[in-house]
Amino acid sequence: MKNEITSIGEILFDIYGTQKNFGGAPFNFIFHAKKITGKANFVTAVGDDDNGETILEFLGQHDFSQEYIGVKKGLSTGTVMVKLNKLKVPEYHIKNNVAYDFIDLSENQKSDLIKSSGLVYFGTLCQRNEVSRKTINSFFNSDLIKFCDLNLRQAFYSEQIITDSLQAADILKLNIDEMKMICEIFNIDFTDSSTAATELMKRFEISNIAVTKGEDGAELYSNSEFDYYKSEVTNAVDTVGAGDAYSAVLAVGILNGLKINKINRLANQFASEICMVKGALPQNEDVYKIFREKLTNE
Repeated sequence: MKNEITSIGEILFDIYGTQKNFGGAPFNFIFHAKKITGKANFVTAVGDDDNGETILEFLGQHDFSQEYIGVKKGLSTGTVMVKLNKLKVPEYHIKNNVAYDFIDLSENQKSDLIKSSGLVYFGTLCQRNEVSRKTINSFFNSDLIKFCDLNLRQAFYSEQIITDSLQAADILKLNIDEMKMICEIFNIDFTDSSTAATELMKRFEISNIAVTKGEDGAELYSNSEFDYYKSEVTNAVDTVGAGDAYSAVLAVGILNGLKINKINRLANQFASEICMVKGALPQNEDVYKIFREKLTNE
């Protein structure tokens, strides 16, 4: 099986007051996936500015190929103002019309990515602009496993974008609030998450749906199985990037053909580890070795 993972979407700076951290769900996801598997492709764009230079330097330090990273003159690198509410849940204000809104690839680059990859990850935020949306959509008819991490942010989505994404998706990951929003958009009864997941899988022919519920764990559905798991989190710092961490382990687990109860347990446990550090990326990378071994040896 082709087991490289490709992520298409935003990389940006999450700004907390005077502090800024690397962010963007597609970046957080692929950073974890690469650290766990050792190989991954990231398709994005940054501005021709200081923030862009900092990002390119950081990606180089972590052995990311820059073959699929555009540098857009006249555009700024993406930024998000982040504030944590009283429950330590992040709230975002996202800048519009930035470099990652203009992601493009040549036909040869697309062909190379499709040949080397087993799974492609995408969300909805980066589809708010037609240029990046067309680039993402160009992978929908490939034979890659399509992983849609919904990530509905502010007003940067539409019913059409969501419909196209769900129709393409083999794997859908969303949080419980997003599931309720989706059910309202598509007139699906939300008696409970199980009923809604079953209907979404049937209507859009989705193979796996993961529903994250914050401190209440996560549910993982396939066409024939269901698993629920909750990790106990001690000394939580914040929840920034926890969902992206869950998604990374989910993708690796499915590519490796693991059973959903094992995938869901490990994905929850890895997300819990991220909740115990500041921001989305761990400073101590020993955690990746631990989960690499768990994803292959258990």
